[in-house]
Amino acid sequence: MKIYESKFQSIDFEASENLFIVVWKHMMEISDEIYRQELLNQALEFEKYNPSKVLIDTSVFYFSISPDTQTWNNENILTRVIAAGLKYVAILLAPDLFAQVSIEQNMSEETTGSLHISYCENIEDGLKILRKF
Repeated sequence: MKIYESKFQSIDFEASENLFIVVWKHMMEISDEIYRQELLNQALEFEKYNPSKVLIDTSVFYFSISPDTQTWNNENILTRVIAAGLKYVAILLAPDLFAQVSIEQNMSEETTGSLHISYCENIEDGLKILRKF
């Protein structure tokens, strides 16, 4: 069920699996300000539906997350989604090396704490990983 749609991302909720599927899109047109707003919109959906799992598709993620925005995300978003019940994350790898590194830095163990994070090369593999939990 589609629960959120914008120019930059869509979020589907699979209630039977307590799973969000976040698909990022049009990332070449995004700014730090818009990215932060999209993360705030995401957090609101997490707080509304309380999924324990999320698959994040970054296959068109051509956006390097600035260090300031990474810190902002850790302080303002990750704490909220973890408090809402998120435990398991599968991330479909970004094709752009700089974008991928910024995603991995943003999702490092010291910033995500108790989250179990896996990286995958396609949606099917990500779903297989998350269905184990």
